[in-house]
Amino acid sequence: MVGLDGSDLLRWSNGEWLGEPPSTSIKGFAYDTRLLKKGELFVAFKTNQRDGHDFLADAQAKGAIGAIVQKKMEFSRRFPLLCVDDTLKAFQAIAQGFRETWNFPVVAITGSCGKTTTKELLCQLLGGFPVAQGTRGNLNNLIGVPSTLLGINSNECRFAVIEAGISERGEMKALVDTINPDRVIFTAIGPSHLEGLGSVEGVAREKGILASKARTKTVYLGETCRLYQEYLNAEEGIFVLESESSVGSSGWNYQIEKVGSGMRLSFGNRDESYFVEGTGRGLASNVALAIAVSRSLDVSPESVQERLAKWKPSGMRGEWIEVGESRVYLDCYNANPLSMLDSLNNFRTRAEPAENRLYVIGSMEELGSESEEWHKRLGSELCLRPRDRAYLIGEGSDWVLEGIQVSNRSRGQVEKLESLETLKLILAEFEGDVFLKGSRKYRLETVMEYLPRIAVDERTSC
Repeated sequence: MVGLDGSDLLRWSNGEWLGEPPSTSIKGFAYDTRLLKKGELFVAFKTNQRDGHDFLADAQAKGAIGAIVQKKMEFSRRFPLLCVDDTLKAFQAIAQGFRETWNFPVVAITGSCGKTTTKELLCQLLGGFPVAQGTRGNLNNLIGVPSTLLGINSNECRFAVIEAGISERGEMKALVDTINPDRVIFTAIGPSHLEGLGSVEGVAREKGILASKARTKTVYLGETCRLYQEYLNAEEGIFVLESESSVGSSGWNYQIEKVGSGMRLSFGNRDESYFVEGTGRGLASNVALAIAVSRSLDVSPESVQERLAKWKPSGMRGEWIEVGESRVYLDCYNANPLSMLDSLNNFRTRAEPAENRLYVIGSMEELGSESEEWHKRLGSELCLRPRDRAYLIGEGSDWVLEGIQVSNRSRGQVEKLESLETLKLILAEFEGDVFLKGSRKYRLETVMEYLPRIAVDERTSC
């Protein structure tokens, strides 16, 4: 980020410096003293798990230039403290103030799945770092979004692409105020974080705040958003759809043609087509959204295709990896019903027809009262060939088994696991294609350690 000074923070946070403010510019912000770098300002968040005010001495010892606190306190006169009413709200206000100094477009992305892939695609199409800068890692929540904004180098950046992730009602309002986007993308709407959002309609309604409260009416919507348009506050939204028919002069309709290990997206109403490595309708929708937005920001078709050719997904988000005599489809960063079914379809499309297939499926978390229904539906969709095997882990496993039985599929090919270590002997002798998908808590990527390794070679991303 560009260096800020004490007067900037004072103005944006509506706080009060206890003693003299820092005499030099602030190099960044940290809220974990283990990651703090010399010259950064420590933010003392108070949560149910810990109180950041207990770590002020540690922050000072590690070179912090000062701290933001939410209670007046006696501390070293040589360690400036910015006292505010609420450290989280002040941190968000500082990020919002910094964002308002920018004179380049800011794109906000939300959705039940596909946020990170779409963000990375769009950053790539807009020219890559440092021209296009976006959300780092999974920093897309109430703390992560301001951290991302404050980490952007506004001297070099020409486009900012920010993810907005929520799990509870009321969170999106704070995020949209902080981001204040010029364009909004809804990737997909489906069952996710239902414990906090109640229903799929509740998901759409809460995410729709991003469009209703933003200063822009330029909103792009993916395939699954059509059913929830009224909740998304996007009556004038630009749809990006897989469709043979026109979706209006402002919309983008595309057709998918499988080509080798990739696919070609042809936009009939635009007379444009693009090739990308990888397959699957979920990926196609993310690619199409990124193309549509990049073209609206004056990226030429030639540049779009050139940059698409260099794109690869981030780890554990749909990549094929060769391990010994097996190929692993690794898509286990997280899971919800929408992404799970898309991932299964993609795996079946790309798996070798003659090879054995082994599925390791972790339960889908945070589905609330609808968890039973969605896990049973997953079981009904789990189509196994005679030699295929499936292993389930997590609280939803019994419901998946019920779904398999109701669908009259082979219960004998499916086993419930108490621990992933059970797979050690099974995988040691397995040769074929392996599917790994589940919520983050199950860390299914650790299963790869049990495969015999003749060689490890990262394959085509998808």
